[in-house]
Amino acid sequence: MVTDLRHASLIGSVGDAESPRYPMLETVRQFAAERLESSATVAWVRTRHRDYFLALAEEVKPLLNGPGQGRQIARLEAEHENFRAALAWCGMELDGAEDGLRLAGALWQFWELRGSYTEGRAYLSAALGRPGAEKRSNARATALNSAGVLASCQGDTKVLQALHEESLSIFRELGNRQGIAWSLYDLGNVAGGRGDSLTAKAYYEESLAIFQGLGQKRGIGTSLHQLGSLLNKQGNHEAAKLLYQESLSIFRELGNRQGIAWSLNDQGSLARAQGDHKAARTLYEESLATFREMEHKRGIGWALHQVGGLLLEQGDYKAARLLYEESLAISRDLADKQSIAWLLNDLGSLVRELGDYETAWALHEEGLTINRELADNQSMAWSLHHLGNVAAGRGDYKTAQAYYEESLAIFQTMENKVGIAWSHYYLGRIGFDQGHFVSARKMYTESIRILWEARDRRGVATGLRGLAAALVPETAVKAVRLWGAAELLRESIGTPLPPPEQALYDRQVAKVHTILNENAFAVAWAEGRALTWEQTVAEALEETEPTSADTVNYP
Repeated sequence: MVTDLRHASLIGSVGDAESPRYPMLETVRQFAAERLESSATVAWVRTRHRDYFLALAEEVKPLLNGPGQGRQIARLEAEHENFRAALAWCGMELDGAEDGLRLAGALWQFWELRGSYTEGRAYLSAALGRPGAEKRSNARATALNSAGVLASCQGDTKVLQALHEESLSIFRELGNRQGIAWSLYDLGNVAGGRGDSLTAKAYYEESLAIFQGLGQKRGIGTSLHQLGSLLNKQGNHEAAKLLYQESLSIFRELGNRQGIAWSLNDQGSLARAQGDHKAARTLYEESLATFREMEHKRGIGWALHQVGGLLLEQGDYKAARLLYEESLAISRDLADKQSIAWLLNDLGSLVRELGDYETAWALHEEGLTINRELADNQSMAWSLHHLGNVAAGRGDYKTAQAYYEESLAIFQTMENKVGIAWSHYYLGRIGFDQGHFVSARKMYTESIRILWEARDRRGVATGLRGLAAALVPETAVKAVRLWGAAELLRESIGTPLPPPEQALYDRQVAKVHTILNENAFAVAWAEGRALTWEQTVAEALEETEPTSADTVNYP
């Protein structure tokens, strides 16, 4: 019969011998649909259709996290219109609530992987809101958790807590340990997003213990990864690295490409923070390539964002801006508010370093507005911090200090050591700019101490440069030694100074040349470059007696 229909050109043929498909001509499809609607068997046919595609979705769901992930996504993509029709029928059936929850809950990861967050959330919301869907079942708990995950992909933090808490409550009632573990994990993400690191850690550790008891490797790998990210944000890079590596090993064993890609990406960020830009570039590019193979839009956007940040640190502003803008376009297309806010902040920082304070201010204000809407404390703190940078660049030190102090208070509440360190650095910077060199030294040394503990070479080099300037003129020899050591650090990680910073640095060095003769300067510079970075930090943290340097002005 199929052959006859093909010969009559009433259906086509696509796919291969293993998975043949026979699409109808549009006119034939419309005619068949009209005949079906007028048929007495329409409900029976639609129910059989729904049952078939529900079974397919539940069959494929566990396979989306293994080595055949791409093939399974393609299977679901090919049937997307059929899934939409099946979901629509679940909404029309009087007793279709449970099946609607099951089908939407089985498809959430497909929607997540292909970036269809808005569509997926709409179907899940409809399924959860139907009469009969209030029954506290595994299907409802799964759909609630799925809705929460897709909401988090768009940064919609307002609904997350309630969705995951109800899901957890139902799973606990039913004794579904795997469901409990995933709900705990997702609640950890919610807590981490609002800056409550202690609560996030407790949720992750509880979920990890359950996953380990179940032998659920994907859950183990995912929980380890998030515990690593929590440590990374707190500046505990060495411990984070071990957890990332353990997580990556599990994902490689499972053939879970999404897990592999995210793990590579975060290891790249860790390497970047520690000044190993070569390793960071390799890890980012492998992550990006994996996301591209999967056609994972959000992952592609995030990886482009990270590579852009790396290029910015290396002084390639043009290439960095192009990648930021490409990533921002993807995030806007996905309605991913959290990523949009991050990118606005990074674009703002880029144009600020090029001296365009007006554009930078507008970008940071837009980012702050989004972060306030999302109640994302960590990102809100960084937006405030960046606005402080713009105000300082304009010479408005009072406004800059207010933003830095508000940002610092949030970072301290979150125990975000990296944020605390940079807040101290910039508070030192505006103190220095106003001639308050003793207080500037205190801020700079505290920043160096924290960044040294985090093994953040770029951050330490920046702090050393600021501290050295604040030591002139009475301790000019020490200042030159620290400058020499800082330059060696920057060379080792390939991070040139932004143009405005280079100009300021040149003026500061020129000032010292008026204090030290050429030979004394050269000796001190060489001595600084001969220090290990451990020796450099030890010398930087040695207390320096306050002097009349508080009255010195740079040209």
